[in-house]
Amino acid sequence: MSVAQVEAFLSKAEADPVLKAQLQAVETHAEVMPIAAAAGFAITVDDMIRYQASQSELLHWSVWA
Repeated sequence: MSVAQVEAFLSKAEADPVLKAQLQAVETHAEVMPIAAAAGFAITVDDMIRYQASQSELLHWSVWA
């Protein structure tokens, strides 16, 4: 759906130790999708990639700030 959904999902995972442990065990973006769906989030691999790209861009700009 969107980067906002990925952010909301990751926020929930930070607060939920079981969900966090499930995410720490994955090796690919595709493995995240069923975990997210079970938690009530509709995200795609493309959403995850866009989220990571936005985080990389923020990191890049923060280095120059």
